[in-house]
Amino acid sequence: MKISLAQIIRKGQKRSQMIIAFVGSVVGLFLLIASIQFYIDYNEIMTGGDNALKNGFMIEKKVSATNTISGKKVSFTKEEIDKVKGLGFVDDLAPVKTSNFKVELSGGPGVKKLLKGNDFSLLFFFQSLPDRFVEQSDDKFKWVEGDSLIPIIVPSDYLNLFNNGFASAQGVSQLSGDLLSAIDLNVKIEGNNRKDVFRARIVNFNPIINSILVPESFMDWAAKTYGEQNQPEEYSRLFVIANSKKHHEFTDLIEKEGYVVNQSKLETAKYKQEIQIILSVVLFIGGIILLQAALNFILYSQLTIFKNEYEIGVLTNIGYDYKTISKTYIFHFAKIFVLITLVAFLLAIVGKLVLNDFAAERKIELTGSLAPVTYVIGLVFFIVYVTVNSLSINRTIKEIAKRN
Repeated sequence: MKISLAQIIRKGQKRSQMIIAFVGSVVGLFLLIASIQFYIDYNEIMTGGDNALKNGFMIEKKVSATNTISGKKVSFTKEEIDKVKGLGFVDDLAPVKTSNFKVELSGGPGVKKLLKGNDFSLLFFFQSLPDRFVEQSDDKFKWVEGDSLIPIIVPSDYLNLFNNGFASAQGVSQLSGDLLSAIDLNVKIEGNNRKDVFRARIVNFNPIINSILVPESFMDWAAKTYGEQNQPEEYSRLFVIANSKKHHEFTDLIEKEGYVVNQSKLETAKYKQEIQIILSVVLFIGGIILLQAALNFILYSQLTIFKNEYEIGVLTNIGYDYKTISKTYIFHFAKIFVLITLVAFLLAIVGKLVLNDFAAERKIELTGSLAPVTYVIGLVFFIVYVTVNSLSINRTIKEIAKRN
């Protein structure tokens, strides 16, 4: 009669214990995956990725009535800039360069077509930041001397104002950001007895800085070419990357010095810190549940083996190698954990789809699938569990074989 090792394994199992361990492992792994994925999605919404431009704060001084009457410009001194830069909660800082030459922005042929023959022209100014703050994955925000096309980053509010105000008032079509990014604008720059016309193209829309940004290389060249020479550099705005873990210290600085900052951005950073704490707690709880469930499964496998100690002893006495018996147990419990991992990921995928639909209803775009890191974490945990459980099963069966 052929002896089935699988039948021996099932003989020592208690269905209720297996269900409890199975459900606990699924819940723990799901919480772990969901917490990580939710944080990734939240970070994507709030920061738009790793672009420093979306993670920083623009601070400036208040303009008082005295400044207006006296005509004195409000700007940061070198000592004030160095003081802010040296604060422990400031990860990076750069003064914002502002154009000291005349800039006139107008629409080109493409804009006239979209506006049904209408055009626009306005006097404006450019600002710039060091390249490390305005990294673009496609390298479109680059300029070298001799280029006739100036890449620009425009505030998101400008597009919103056009679509929700100007377009309806003038009876023209609303415009998408992608469409505007494909159309050239005209830029007339004048100063130092020179006047030149360039083409400009929008490469991105930014929700933080309410002015048009140009590459720093262009700003430096234009300042030398069109700007007033031998003028001391004055900076009315500073761009600050504050440590998210020390948000309250940054807030204290704003209140103490009376600086002006985007309050909604400040509140967002506060909420982000609170959500990070909540997610950390959920992640910790999920990890504890998952660890406890995994230990229960290992304990459950040990109990199953000990309940079959007599049968295992008989098998070794009739010639079965303990390694063969161990492999049967290892493969059996590995299959169960494969099922646990698949169910947890299936729940996470369903949850992700629900979250995507919820975000889409509120016009928030999220990546369509789980982040690769969630799959990596699931795979790593599966490998660790199978390895630890395999060593435990192999050692236990080896000891039983020696006693018999």
